[in-house]
Amino acid sequence: MNVMDYYHQGVKLIQQGDYDAAIEVFDTALSEYPDSFTVLGIRASTYLQKEETEKALADYIRMIALNPRNPDGWNSRGCLYLDLGEYDKAIADFTQCIPLSPPGYGTYWSNRGIAYYEKGDLDAALADLTTSIECWADPECSNWALFHRGLVWEKKGELDKALEDFTLASTYEPSDHDAFYHAGYIHFMREDYEQAIGCFSQAIAARDDIADNWLARGVCYWNKRIKDNTGFWDEDGAIINRAVDDFTRAIECSPDMAEAYFNRGAAHRSKAQESVNLIKAIIMQKAADDAGRSLLLVQLGRMGGKDLIPHIDALLRGLRFNHDEAGALIAQCAGLFAEDDAREAIEDLSRAIALEPDNAEAYYQRGLAYTLMGAKDKAFADYEQACALDPNHGKAVEKRDELLEK
Repeated sequence: MNVMDYYHQGVKLIQQGDYDAAIEVFDTALSEYPDSFTVLGIRASTYLQKEETEKALADYIRMIALNPRNPDGWNSRGCLYLDLGEYDKAIADFTQCIPLSPPGYGTYWSNRGIAYYEKGDLDAALADLTTSIECWADPECSNWALFHRGLVWEKKGELDKALEDFTLASTYEPSDHDAFYHAGYIHFMREDYEQAIGCFSQAIAARDDIADNWLARGVCYWNKRIKDNTGFWDEDGAIINRAVDDFTRAIECSPDMAEAYFNRGAAHRSKAQESVNLIKAIIMQKAADDAGRSLLLVQLGRMGGKDLIPHIDALLRGLRFNHDEAGALIAQCAGLFAEDDAREAIEDLSRAIALEPDNAEAYYQRGLAYTLMGAKDKAFADYEQACALDPNHGKAVEKRDELLEK
């Protein structure tokens, strides 16, 4: 067989996932054609699939020795050094590539810029990435350099310039979820949650298997609710449920993601608290103005309690308001609406604590959930632990002291 027959046979085995058999074919080819630059390159990449770094490095060194005027050997070794965190060696190899670069081709400038970025030399990274962007004959090929220059601008605090680069990179490459994610992060930092949600939604559309994309959008929904002061039920439906759904998807993508469990648990805990608050509002509205009862019951229905509305309405219509009867009714109704969310909150927050035992806020949130369930001893233990982990956690100290006084 000629050398390209061996090459194509090995590639076919790679496509089948049989890397060992592919390497045997490439070994045979190189025994007959020891100076095959192409076979050395494919064998090196196959070694990397098997995580046999030293063997891949040896093949790249042979490639460079065979043809030092071919930038592929230098570039391949530079990329390997970059992956290994050996940035100075990577920079040196990419520097060898640059004079060999064909016109209108910016990859080697981009690669060296990325190596400078990873090394922490932001100014050198910015210069190389800008040269790469200017070098490309086809601007749409510059998306990778644009994305990484956006990272440099972001780290330098130039958020407008970073956002411009991320936006342009995602325009050239709509499947680049990273560019959408980082653009969303900048919008999030500026509390522009609508724009952030849009960017994270595009990141999800590009890659719906990335937990961080779902988590980020869920956090945006949560913060939008706080900023807009909408409570949990806005004009379009339950915004908190969108957040919970996104946290759930994040957990499905990454089952050990403590942050997703924490956020979902905190959301359920807040939802349970909101249920209690709304029940109190309904009772107090009965005492102040009977005409407002219907509107409040509609809000209650949007919480998912439509089946209980007739029961609660009947209680309110017959109620001759006094504090004892109101308190009993609040407790009865709050238990019906808050119990499931409080229980789910405890489960999620317990999982978050198991994954991150030093998370004081998780203990505090779980303590609040236990309080809603009436489990005061467990609530006190969680507040105490939150205080031990973070003595400056003022809310945990306050809740612990309240229980001590009772």
